[in-house]
Amino acid sequence: MKRKKLYLVIIGPSGSGKGTQAKLLTDKFGLIHISMGDLLREQIQSKTEVGKRIAIFVNQGRWVPDGLVFQIIQPFLKKGSRQGFIIDGFPRTISQAEILEKFLAKEKITLDAVLLLEIRPEVILARREKVIKEGRKFQENRADDSPEIFKRRFKSYQKTINPILRFYEKRNLLIKVDGERPIKDIFQDILVRLKAL
Repeated sequence: MKRKKLYLVIIGPSGSGKGTQAKLLTDKFGLIHISMGDLLREQIQSKTEVGKRIAIFVNQGRWVPDGLVFQIIQPFLKKGSRQGFIIDGFPRTISQAEILEKFLAKEKITLDAVLLLEIRPEVILARREKVIKEGRKFQENRADDSPEIFKRRFKSYQKTINPILRFYEKRNLLIKVDGERPIKDIFQDILVRLKAL
């Protein structure tokens, strides 16, 4: 029997392990992993006009404007629409969620689930300190990743995320996952919840 294509969004604060879980799900289901953070970093490193504009926002710990974000992500969504995808780090605002919904409707695609990794900021900071002490690179490390900027981003994340969660709750798409457990446990939990769909 041919496996159904999956269309997923994974949400969580910076450093919550979104990227790790997205990669595991990508490998398991043959999805395209669309990481907004990676796409923005590639634009910044390429020093294009768009990249320079993005760098100004990122370096100040501010969100990149919706129009600019969608301009970057759209070609990858088009590619992923044929294969199934998991989006990591998008949408981050209600207007981004609405833009995504309109795009998917046009492509005749419906999301299967929006996975929310629930984790406290102190847990992320403790994980990060442990990894850095061991001399490893923190998986979701970033140029602006000082504890102060992280805390500012976390507050900003909390402010912007609640309307998005309500948006997806109304559509019965939201799956809340305890993100404070070991990676394997979180992944197995997600698989069980997706199977129940």
